[in-house]
Amino acid sequence: MTPALSHRFNRRSPKVPLHLVLVLLFVLLTVGTVGLVEYLCVHNGQQGVQDLANRLMADVSGRVDFYLDTYPQTPPTHQSAQRRSCFFG
Repeated sequence: MTPALSHRFNRRSPKVPLHLVLVLLFVLLTVGTVGLVEYLCVHNGQQGVQDLANRLMADVSGRVDFYLDTYPQTPPTHQSAQRRSCFFG
């Protein structure tokens, strides 16, 4: 750099203490890292909850289908058992 350009550059640039620059960089790095980790944890948590909800809905749907298929067959069995118990005391 030429002395004139160096003098002009130094005159316009503000004097910022080194410790302030280092503290700001450390804070930005820490906040960025924490934000990224939080985002990844929340995203994985949401995926886990969604997966669990889908499995539960499939399980309940299967049980409902099973009971709806077997329910019409069940009442006569109960009725005949009740008749026998009433008849035989």
